[in-house]
Amino acid sequence: DVSSNSVRNLLNVLGDDDALGNLKSIFKGGLDGEILYANQTVICGWISDGGYSTNIHKVVLQHNGVALLESDATLNPQEMAYGNELPRTGGFRFSLDDLPDALDTSIGRFDVVTPDGFIVGAFTFSETGTGKVVGAVDKFTLSSRSIRGWIWSPEHPDKSLTVDVYWDEKFLFNHVCDEFQVFRIKRAKDARMANHGFTIKLPHSLIDGDSHKLVIRVSNSTRVIKSCEKVVNTETGAMQPLDHASEVIA
Repeated sequence: DVSSNSVRNLLNVLGDDDALGNLKSIFKGGLDGEILYANQTVICGWISDGGYSTNIHKVVLQHNGVALLESDATLNPQEMAYGNELPRTGGFRFSLDDLPDALDTSIGRFDVVTPDGFIVGAFTFSETGTGKVVGAVDKFTLSSRSIRGWIWSPEHPDKSLTVDVYWDEKFLFNHVCDEFQVFRIKRAKDARMANHGFTIKLPHSLIDGDSHKLVIRVSNSTRVIKSCEKVVNTETGAMQPLDHASEVIA
């Protein structure tokens, strides 16, 4: 790390005081940010100056270049997603409920930008090549902290889908459903389903004896698979459908 005093002393020795601002901006690094996740409910991310200021930035959600929503980035990104590398300020959240009813989110491109043109991130909800998707979360093993299930597209039976894993509506990570689960061959109508299982190991810090909401969705998709939405009891290892357990996580 180079302090401002150290930079100023160096420039004074060099006799170039006018370069102080430019050199400090180089160390500052400019804006940075990313979209953490986007699903059929919300779009979340963060924007930061690299930690050198407390500026509050405004971000705009665009669809095909047309501004739809804007927000001040004042939230804590660490409350949106798990990750020690995330900043503590500069988070933003857009609710898809606030979009115009006539907007077709399955086509076109979304961008999150600042008013002066800095691009935080871009994404689409296009489901081309996915088609119908089926799947389920069918087992939680408390001793190994593992979630087992499968997700598969009958229209594209050899394609392994990537899913987003959420815990209490916070993004955990992505996972590719390409695990061979031999026991599914006899259970499935199509034996190729057995090639698209997943086993996800939860971080130890999430096992706290309480009940939590687990949701697994196909990445970059607006599809909801109800059998992949569960309430998980981390004390007993029991699971139940989210629709029948709203009082547990209320």
